[in-house]
Amino acid sequence: MVPDVGYSFYFRAAAGFVKVVYYNPAAPTTTPIIIPSSNQIRYVLIPGGALAASVQANGSTCEQEVTSLRSMSYSEVCRKYGVPQ
Repeated sequence: MVPDVGYSFYFRAAAGFVKVVYYNPAAPTTTPIIIPSSNQIRYVLIPGGALAASVQANGSTCEQEVTSLRSMSYSEVCRKYGVPQ
């Protein structure tokens, strides 16, 4: 990969797999690239009820909570939702 390029990632989940595709938004005509299954990717799935509870506890909106989550590191999200690392 080229350093200092802001890639965008898309995830498609189904029972038994998660497909990850990335592309460079600065080059919109470039075909998205599928990350091979030989790579390891770590992800956290947060049930909707957990997000709703966080919204209610913080007096925020879903959009505010999601924005907050996107600014957190993987470790911070795990601590917030009690995910073992």
